[in-house]
Amino acid sequence: MRIACQDIEFLFNVSQFKSEYWNWRKSTISNNELYDTDWNKLRTYDYLIREVATPRMRYYKDNIKDKVINVEEIEALSYKDFCQKMKNI
Repeated sequence: MRIACQDIEFLFNVSQFKSEYWNWRKSTISNNELYDTDWNKLRTYDYLIREVATPRMRYYKDNIKDKVINVEEIEALSYKDFCQKMKNI
């Protein structure tokens, strides 16, 4: 048996700067059955939210409307504050 978990701290840190890391996720998010993606607005934090809490991602078609995370709200957060926000939403 193997259990795999994301390294949320790594994903948070890689979202703090411009990199090519999230390019591998574009094929998953481009699935029109699951996502309504506006490629002009997609940010690294959208990928982060998708990995940590998909139902809270703004482009996920079946998202929890009253719990969608505003990317602009989390951009300035520290890792600790980000984790706290994810717990409280």
